[in-house]
Amino acid sequence: MRSRSFPLLRNPFAQRIAAWPEAGLDTAALLFFPLLVVLPRGIAALVSAAGLCAAGLVLSASGTKLTRIFLVAATLLGCLLVWGTASALWSVDPVRSLVLALRLAGLFAVGLALAAGASLVVAPRRLSFLLLIGMALGIAMVAIELATAGGLSSLISDRAYRPTQLNQASISFALLVLPASALLISLGQAIF
Repeated sequence: MRSRSFPLLRNPFAQRIAAWPEAGLDTAALLFFPLLVVLPRGIAALVSAAGLCAAGLVLSASGTKLTRIFLVAATLLGCLLVWGTASALWSVDPVRSLVLALRLAGLFAVGLALAAGASLVVAPRRLSFLLLIGMALGIAMVAIELATAGGLSSLISDRAYRPTQLNQASISFALLVLPASALLISLGQAIF
C-alpha cells in the first residue's frame, strides 16, 4: 500500500494511522473525474472527504511546520471570511449571508488542509497516477454519456439528460489537460 514509510513521523503508530488518510486522498483522486461526469454535485462531498483525509495526514505528522506562504494565504482567507461574515449586518437576508459565510469557512478549511497535507504525501507519483487514471476513466464516461444520451447518469439520477450536465466535467478536463500532460512528460510517458 505504501511505497516508503512516512519520514516525518517518528512514532510507528502514527505512521500506520497516516497511511489511511493517504489512501483516502488516493481514492478521492481516482473518483474525482468519474464522479464529476455522473454526479457533479457529489464533488462537494468528495472534496470535503479529501480535506478531512488531508487534515488527518497533517494531524498525524509530528513537527510539521507551516510555511510563510501558507500562513499568508490563511490570513488572507481569514480576512475574507471575516468581511463576508460582517457583511451579514447590512444584508437583505442576514441568515442566508451567515450560511454562505459558514460554507465559505468550510471551503477555506478544506483548501488549507489540502495545501498543508500536500507536502506530507508519501507517494505523490501514485496519487498523480491515480488522478490520471480517473481522468482517462472520466473521458471514457463522457463518451459513453454522449453516445447513450445519458445512459450512465440515468442509473443514478431520474432527471432528464441534458448535454449541458457535462459542462463541469469538460471545464475541469480543459483546465487539467496541460498539467496532466506535463506530469506524463515528467514521468517519461509518450503523449500523442
